[in-house]
Amino acid sequence: LEIFYNSTNGNEWTVNTNWLKSDTDVCHWYGIQCHHNSNTIKIMLEANNLHGTLDSSIGYLDGLQYLLLSQNELTGQIPIEVGRLKSMESFLASGNMLTGSLPSEIGECHQLSKLMVDDNSLSGMIPTELGQLDYMKYLYLNSN
Repeated sequence: LEIFYNSTNGNEWTVNTNWLKSDTDVCHWYGIQCHHNSNTIKIMLEANNLHGTLDSSIGYLDGLQYLLLSQNELTGQIPIEVGRLKSMESFLASGNMLTGSLPSEIGECHQLSKLMVDDNSLSGMIPTELGQLDYMKYLYLNSN
């Protein structure tokens, strides 16, 4: 999470309460929700003035179910390592400035039911792997 904070200019977020404080458990950082065993399950930082890129280290957050990053100023590509998030149910990154193509590896997120990456600058083909996601209910790709 420290890499995520630094790669998205955490010092400039609208709210960054408790982030990187060594005396504060990660589960008490603003926008983080944990399961009882301390695994991070939600990152909820929508409309929080995030600037920068999503680092590939995001793929190491085992157990992450919700990655909610809409209405920020994230740039660059969605890292292929997002595909490692096998428990992810919702990935919301609408209203950013993401570029490149949607990685086919996102099709490895078998629990994914909501993918909203509309209103970015994504390009390329829609990965066929998305069609194999049995739980997908909401897919927003418009305005790219």
